[in-house]
Amino acid sequence: MGFLCFARKAFTSAGCLRAYARNYTDRYMCVTGVWGRVGTRVNKYSKDETLGDVSAQFACYHLPHRAIVKLQGQDTSPFLQGLITNDVGLLEEPEPKAMYAHMLNVQGRTLYDIILYRLRESDAGPSVFIECDSTVKDALLRHFKIYKLRRKVNINPCAELSVWAVLPKQKMTGQVASKPELSTSDKALFLEADPRANEMGWRLVLDNQVDPLDILTSCQKGDTEEYHRHRYAIGLPEGVKDLPPGVALPLESNLVYMQGISFSKGCYIGQELTARTHHTWGGS
Repeated sequence: MGFLCFARKAFTSAGCLRAYARNYTDRYMCVTGVWGRVGTRVNKYSKDETLGDVSAQFACYHLPHRAIVKLQGQDTSPFLQGLITNDVGLLEEPEPKAMYAHMLNVQGRTLYDIILYRLRESDAGPSVFIECDSTVKDALLRHFKIYKLRRKVNINPCAELSVWAVLPKQKMTGQVASKPELSTSDKALFLEADPRANEMGWRLVLDNQVDPLDILTSCQKGDTEEYHRHRYAIGLPEGVKDLPPGVALPLESNLVYMQGISFSKGCYIGQELTARTHHTWGGS
C-alpha cells in the first residue's frame, strides 16, 4: 500500500535504462513509461476494473478491517459514558446519529478508536452499535466485561454485519455532498454521515448477505486501498496500524479535529491526563 512513488537516479552509462511509475488515483489510471537506449518512450495505460459505471455519483468501499459490537440494555449510556472520550448523551438527541470517540487506558493513551451508532429504543432497552478495528474486537469485548460489573448491559459481537464507506466521486471542496439515496431502507441498518470529517462521506452498516449496490442508487464499488489513500491524504488515522494501542495519545491523533472528545463531560478512564494536557497548552 502506498501513495505516489518516484524513483530517480542518474546514470552515466548509455546502456542503462530509466523507469518510472506514477498512479493517478483520482482517475483510477496507471501510467508507466520506459526510456531505452535510443530515448524513445512507451506509455502503457491500464484502467481499474473495480469501478465500472462512470456515471455513478458515489463509490462504496468494503471495510473488512472494521467490525461491529452491539451493546443493549437500560444502563448502556452510563456504562459507555465512563469509558469513552466523547459525550454519549449527545446520541440521545435527534442529531447526531453517529459519534466518534477513543477508549483510553488509565495512563491516558488510546486503546481503541470507535464509531458509535444509536438505534431506537426497543423493549430490551436502548441499543448502541460500536464499530472498531476487527483485530482488537475480542480485546474490546474483554475490556467491556471488565468494567461492566452489575450494570444491565448485554454485549455481543455482530459477525453478521459488515461496514462500508460511501464517498462521493466528485470532490466537493468546502461543500457537503448530498446524502446517497437508499432504494430500500429495511436492508440497511445504518447510513450515516461519517462523524469524523465531511470529506469521509458516509458510513453504511448492513448484513453480510446484502450487496450495497442493490440498495444504493447511483453507486459503484471501489477498491479498499483507494479508501485508505483518501483518508491518508486528509490526515485521518484509523485502526491499530495508525493508532497503536497503549502508544498513541488522543490529542496527538487529531481527536479534537475529528469531533471525538468532549472537555465538558464527566470523568472517564484516562480523562485526567487528557484534560490536563488540553488545558495546559490552551487547546488541542
